[in-house]
Amino acid sequence: MVVSVRLLGVGQGGVRAVRRDAGQIRLTDRDLWALRWIGEQYAVRMDQLAQLLGSQPGGRTSVEGTLSERRTRRIVQRWTHARLVETRKILYAEPGWVWLSRAGLRAVGLQVKYLVPRPMWLSHVLWCGEVRRRLEAEGGSFEWRSERLLYAFGSAFNPHHLPDAELVVDDTTVAIEVELTPKHLKRLIDIVAWHTHDYQQTRYYVAPAAERGVHRAIEKLTPEQQQRIQVIPLERA
Repeated sequence: MVVSVRLLGVGQGGVRAVRRDAGQIRLTDRDLWALRWIGEQYAVRMDQLAQLLGSQPGGRTSVEGTLSERRTRRIVQRWTHARLVETRKILYAEPGWVWLSRAGLRAVGLQVKYLVPRPMWLSHVLWCGEVRRRLEAEGGSFEWRSERLLYAFGSAFNPHHLPDAELVVDDTTVAIEVELTPKHLKRLIDIVAWHTHDYQQTRYYVAPAAERGVHRAIEKLTPEQQQRIQVIPLERA
């Protein structure tokens, strides 16, 4: 499927004959899927986007599963010209970031508040997206409800604490938490206990700095509660 989106301000005031689709960008299924993905996850880093785009049909890649930096930038330029995304290099030592503009959110049907990523969010946004991307790369059928969607529309479970995402596999809803830095132990104990009450299963994806604290919190639960929580170490992106 190909969808045309008119470029804002393009082709206005001209006097010569032009094609009917002049001033439009033709969006592919991959474009629409990727834009929706970015919107649901708040934002995506450029190197992560190359892997995301490379996982979908749409051309050969020099490195399996990853588009080249050049091809990724060309795609982002097309989206930028259509006013669907905004880009910025936020942190000096890292690649740039891409997020949906207000027009981009409307184009993919996301009725959420427009946000510009803040530097203190970026590690968490990156790793939440990375968990989702890797699960999708493994294949299988599941539904991913991102933190952005949960905050905008709530959860059917009305949990005590909204997780970073909900993963629905078959008839089971799994709370997903991504922990990168240590939390206060009492707060962490409350959250893991709430999750065992509200969800059938919980997965904690943890960086080395947070792993000890998560395990200490889980140790405070009953054996039955502990069986419903899985801790998965995060590898480097």
